[in-house]
Amino acid sequence: MGLFDKVASLIGLKPDPALLRQELTPATVTGVRSVISGHPEEGLDPVRLAEMMHAAELGDLIPMMWLAESMEEKYLHYRSVIGTRKLQVSALPIQIEAAGTEAIDLKAADLAREVFADGGPLRGALFDVLDAVGKGFSVSELVWDLQAGEWRPERIEWRFPHWFTFDRVDGKTLLMRGGPGDGAGSFTAPADELARGNFGTPLPPFKFIRHIHRSKSGLPIRGGLSRPAAWAYMFQNFTTKSWQIFLEVYGHPLRLGKYDFGASKEDKQILLRAVRNLAADAAAIIPASMSIEFEAAPTATGASLHQGNLDWWNAQISKLVLGQTGTTDTGQYVGTADAHQQVRDDIQADDAAQLAATLSRDVIQPLVDLNFGPQPRYPKIRIGEPETEDLTGLVGNVKTYVSLGGLVPAAWLGDKLGIPVPQPGEAVLTAPPPPLPGRPLEGGEEDQGGDEGGPGPGDLSVQAQLPQAAPAVSDALDGLQADQLTDWQKLVKPLIDPVQALLDECTTLEEVLARLPELLEQQDPAALARSLAEAAFSARLAGLTGAPIASPEEGDGGAN
Repeated sequence: MGLFDKVASLIGLKPDPALLRQELTPATVTGVRSVISGHPEEGLDPVRLAEMMHAAELGDLIPMMWLAESMEEKYLHYRSVIGTRKLQVSALPIQIEAAGTEAIDLKAADLAREVFADGGPLRGALFDVLDAVGKGFSVSELVWDLQAGEWRPERIEWRFPHWFTFDRVDGKTLLMRGGPGDGAGSFTAPADELARGNFGTPLPPFKFIRHIHRSKSGLPIRGGLSRPAAWAYMFQNFTTKSWQIFLEVYGHPLRLGKYDFGASKEDKQILLRAVRNLAADAAAIIPASMSIEFEAAPTATGASLHQGNLDWWNAQISKLVLGQTGTTDTGQYVGTADAHQQVRDDIQADDAAQLAATLSRDVIQPLVDLNFGPQPRYPKIRIGEPETEDLTGLVGNVKTYVSLGGLVPAAWLGDKLGIPVPQPGEAVLTAPPPPLPGRPLEGGEEDQGGDEGGPGPGDLSVQAQLPQAAPAVSDALDGLQADQLTDWQKLVKPLIDPVQALLDECTTLEEVLARLPELLEQQDPAALARSLAEAAFSARLAGLTGAPIASPEEGDGGAN
């Protein structure tokens, strides 16, 4: 099977294990996936920028992706705010919730939590995935590995955006330029893609995290923040160059050279060199017939104009990326800080929701499918600070609901409280037994049960469940059974002897039936009733305390 056939197999949801482990889009020296970028920002003007934007809309993404990369290097304010926006989302905590209470749902959620745990490859790749905020999209390749019988992402490799293009018909489907692993000129696009005017191949599932950031409606290539920021970058370049030229001569006096009428061309050149040297070397020589005057420079206002223009553009970039200027630029009223932070929080929440949707589609679903097979539902991922939930109120509502006869899955409540399911044989905590009415407490008071005198029936206080408690109760009950069977004949004798005597005296069944009422006066059940009552009381004590049961001989005259 060829490499492209393997990709086709993977597209058909029949992943090849060898394909999952390898990189489909490695960098090449001479192919279409080179790590070397151009620099279209050099000599950038409005006409050239407009041409680059039009080309991107028609499928040639390379110049705009190169420009977006250079802007993050040279446009310092843009790099600051775009980095802030990505960092504030990539650093947020991640919560994984099980899709249900069935065993497969809980296992899938536990596996997803391990994969997204801090220090793992996915956690560190979130910043790269959020590169889509600036460029409109980002692509990261998943390299899987089989570990202890489980498929897990071993590495996540960020890919240069100029290695990809969009479908020329719908403008939304990402395509890989060239073939998987192919060098320059060695790939022939599929016939259906050629018919659509595309020179790329679809991205196979299970292998790529494709994050398309939506900051506006329309084509994804026009949704990146680098596109409107490019105009600010270009105009700021013009202003910065003009300001540097201004600063080079700012504060220097005007040197005015004068020559006599009829001066030769050579004399004029001598005077011009002298005037120029006074600015650089502060020394010059001229003929006696010439003169140089120094005119005081007027108070300059050009500095404030240049700086004001740059500050204005920086403020626009802050509003473009962060939605406000209060947390990035100075000069804001303190009273507006909360409103500005709220705007920034709204943007953060939206970015986190978009990222969660992408990770659910491109990471969690493949992770579950590869390890457990396709499922009707998948674990839910949430990125952001956990919502504050009144767990005390939740537990109280559960207690009330259960007391009314409702049924609550223990796994659901444990997941809500963040309590894992105990493993077999693991030491656990359990609810204490309800206290006996009238049992003396410390201080001489009597425990009536309930909240005042300790935990009553239904309270959710806990105590350590001792491993030896259950065997102790079992041994006590076994001993109680043995004690009761030891003297059972003596206990039932007062009940059996009158029956035996009646049978000996009667000759027919009818006579026996007629005289049965006489037995109620002759039988004595006191000894048996007392023994059974003592046994029931001792068994209850053993169940509540786990203490061994004393035999009647060991206790207080048998009155246990």
